[in-house]
Amino acid sequence: MKDEREEILNKEVKNDKKNEERMGIISSEDIVEIDRERMKNIVKEIKQNDLEKIFSKSLNFDSNTFVEFIKSMCEIAKREFQFNSLTRIFFLQKIVEVVEIYLFSIPIFNVSDIWKILSEFFIEIGLSNNIENATTSIDSLRQLTMKYLEKKEGKKYNFEIQCFKPFLSISKRSNDNVIKEYIIYCVINIIKNNESKIQSGWTIIFSIFSEVYKSQEDNNLQLQILEILEHLAFNNYEEISDIFEQYVGCVILYIDKFPEKSQQNLGKLYIKSPK
Repeated sequence: MKDEREEILNKEVKNDKKNEERMGIISSEDIVEIDRERMKNIVKEIKQNDLEKIFSKSLNFDSNTFVEFIKSMCEIAKREFQFNSLTRIFFLQKIVEVVEIYLFSIPIFNVSDIWKILSEFFIEIGLSNNIENATTSIDSLRQLTMKYLEKKEGKKYNFEIQCFKPFLSISKRSNDNVIKEYIIYCVINIIKNNESKIQSGWTIIFSIFSEVYKSQEDNNLQLQILEILEHLAFNNYEEISDIFEQYVGCVILYIDKFPEKSQQNLGKLYIKSPK
């Protein structure tokens, strides 16, 4: 009886497949494969020189048009990441390149709309289950953040906060310690190359350090963070004086890991603290 039921079921399955083929019904896997091939064909049909021209001309767009252009390019880049296209690096790199140039051609208060789109894009890819895709996205975020820091924001703007927020968002939402560790390395790299240029961004940086500490067990990485924190108090105090309490709270987190080093420096921080 059981064999008869299995035979009937197998016949029904075969008939369903034949009916699907006749009616043009395809599986979700087939749809993904067709989309992947379609994407490859589109990229092949568009010559690289033509793509270069498109990106080059985008620098002449007005701010609203440029925002829409970046939004479209991010959607294309997301599809490339989704289908693991070999060309995904090209589109991402071109987005970074044109935005880097465009940032220096517009007033600082016009940057926010562009950065909102980019932030959503970097966060989405940065939370991908594909480690390679996630780290590529985070590294591009690092590159653009460093470029922005070359554009002095002035005391009345706090756009650096928006630059660093995607790092914090990914570190909070990701369950992968490899990604959290990579974020710290990127932030440390930004600090080492741009410490004197960072202004409003410190408050988010301290939040990133505090957030990642909860899941970070790499003593070498934690020691690097502590050394940066200690260095700040004596070399860049003016920039962190308004958030000194948050800063000290971040330092205190590391006492358990390096008690002798941290306690010794807390005494020095007390001397520096606002009276």
